[in-house]
Amino acid sequence: DDPTADGAWEADLHDVLLFLYIQSYKRLVPRLRFHPFAPV
Repeated sequence: DDPTADGAWEADLHDVLLFLYIQSYKRLVPRLRFHPFAPV
C-alpha cells in the first residue's frame, strides 16, 4: 500500500467534512442569538 495515498485521501476527507461543517454552521448561526458552539 502507498501511505501517501492514504494520507491524501484522509486530507481530502477532512477538507470535505470541514466544508460541510462550515456550511451547516453558517446556516444555523443567523437563527441563533446565543449559541455555545461559537468558534473562539
